[in-house]
Amino acid sequence: MPRAHYRRYDLSMSSTIRDPSTPNIEPASQDDIVAAAYVYQAAAEALSEQFRARNPWTNSAARAEDLQLAIRTLATLRASDDRSVIVARDQHEIIGLTAVQIQHPHAHIAFYFVHPTAQNRGVGRQLLDRIRDVIDQSGATVTTLASSRDPKAWQRYLRFGLYPGPPLLPFRAVNPSFPGTIPENRDLANRPITSNDLDTIAELDREVRGADRRERIGQWLAEGSVGSIVNERVSGAAIGYALVTMGPHHGQIGPVVSTSLEHFSYLLDLALYVAGTVPNPHKRPWRVDLSARNHLAIGTLLDAGFSAENLVNWFESDPIGKWDRYIFRDEDEL
Repeated sequence: MPRAHYRRYDLSMSSTIRDPSTPNIEPASQDDIVAAAYVYQAAAEALSEQFRARNPWTNSAARAEDLQLAIRTLATLRASDDRSVIVARDQHEIIGLTAVQIQHPHAHIAFYFVHPTAQNRGVGRQLLDRIRDVIDQSGATVTTLASSRDPKAWQRYLRFGLYPGPPLLPFRAVNPSFPGTIPENRDLANRPITSNDLDTIAELDREVRGADRRERIGQWLAEGSVGSIVNERVSGAAIGYALVTMGPHHGQIGPVVSTSLEHFSYLLDLALYVAGTVPNPHKRPWRVDLSARNHLAIGTLLDAGFSAENLVNWFESDPIGKWDRYIFRDEDEL
């Protein structure tokens, strides 16, 4: 799916106050979501032009798809916690937004944008102050975000207590090569995931990812994600799982989770095999999103026909999880 993979998380607005008017900073209502998504897209396009980044909005279909994804993501965040999406309102017009995804102990700032016509008025600073309050009240202890190359934004991240970490790697393939046979390992056994496995795979995910998102995993399974759970043959202990999803616009590989580096490559091979077994696997392009900490995945994905679309700048207050053996659901579901 053609998108700019920094744009969802940008803290880009100047803090210089040139306009004495003060917007209202308040939690978004459900009726605000569409307007907030339009603010995101306008600000993201302006950043793309400013830094001459790859522009994902080269046609109306790509723009509409990106907007709908933003609307769905914002609505999901707000549904999980009505404090998680904050808007800046100038009279009746939304001019800025920020949103956070909290899965304890992790808080990921998922949106932070001010409309280009409302920048340089201190709106970004006020939004950041409010989202800090939300994070502090939640009890989350690790904060992360992905960013553009805007140097003003980077200064703000540093003041917020965030520091650069290894980037994210969004891998894409139009027609990947999937294994024709299921991978084998004499020490491991695998079987399809069922709804009865939710507790087990949620615990595996929490152990490796570093945060709890049982509710989201349950939602993915209910919506049709499929995959395999892997156990040690001798002990029967679960050591990992892999999910794949065929969505309306693309196939998604992930999460892929291994409790040990030793077995991660097997889990990834298994995920690729499962992806090849979904109906019409080459009907749509495929996505895989991972941290650059995960060196083991790169060669396998390249061999399968994937390539890194770009590098996404990553900031964090502290590292979280064991991301050297983890593949995300996607960049919007960290």
